[in-house]
Amino acid sequence: EPLVSIDIVVVSYSAKDVILLKKSLIESVSKIKLEGPSLFIKRDKSGKFNISSGSGESYGSPAAGFPFAVSISNGRIQYHDEGVNFVALLTDLKADISPADKEGEITLGLKARTHQSRKRNLKIDGKINPEKHKYSLHLAAGDLNLQYYGSYLIALYGKAGRLAVSSGTCSADL
Repeated sequence: EPLVSIDIVVVSYSAKDVILLKKSLIESVSKIKLEGPSLFIKRDKSGKFNISSGSGESYGSPAAGFPFAVSISNGRIQYHDEGVNFVALLTDLKADISPADKEGEITLGLKARTHQSRKRNLKIDGKINPEKHKYSLHLAAGDLNLQYYGSYLIALYGKAGRLAVSSGTCSADL
């Protein structure tokens, strides 16, 4: 399965700025809309992910390189840990991400549905400033199956009886 696939990408930009040579094509982009994106994250049995953690090199402010808004509709994220045979799936994902402001702050909002729920039951919103390492996020989750998600946490962290979940659902507002 590919790491990323996207059904439709719509890029909004100022043709006037490009034609009049006021801005490059990239600089004139105001919004990118992703419809039907899919992200597949896999952790193999040795604990390695199919996503590079990066080289550690810095290419300037991450926020400075984020000058446009992004909206996502009908997204999907699948996570598979082969070491413990765990799969988590987020569907019906909708997200809006603002361009960075002058201080480098980005506002985001995300809603998604976990694979065992009939409605969007996971919500994350807030502000981040990668340059200043400041993150203010609000997580709201409802109707989560504790036995299912807890089993993954137990497999990773439950040695010596430090964590145990037998059943139930969880609603949290953190």
